[in-house]
Amino acid sequence: MLHAYPDLLTGLRGSSGIEDFLDRKVRAALASLPAREFRTLSPGELEKACFARLKASLPASRYRYLHDTLSVEFPQEYEKLQRSGDTVFALLEILKESQSLFRDLKYGKPGEDARGIRYGIIESIRNGLC
Repeated sequence: MLHAYPDLLTGLRGSSGIEDFLDRKVRAALASLPAREFRTLSPGELEKACFARLKASLPASRYRYLHDTLSVEFPQEYEKLQRSGDTVFALLEILKESQSLFRDLKYGKPGEDARGIRYGIIESIRNGLC
């Protein structure tokens, strides 16, 4: 689940950042399950229900958006990055440069300018690959 959020993981690195984050998320997901589900669902079903709530609580992945856009719009460059093992590094660098674009165009929020984000991200990727 968190593999689609390396930017989130990078921000949480440190002594117990990831553990604290996951602990808070799991507690919130468990607290949101109705009591009857605890009595009627098997452990595997409870895990699935909890996991679904965990995923729903995560914001839209900026990294995943960049990754998907890179692979579709720049397939040759994507393949080169994949072969060299530099995909994550390159995308995190582009993500760093694109933070204000995502924020200003309200990525993943109501009122999002999807077309503006797409064109802006394509330009950011193009600049990041040069």
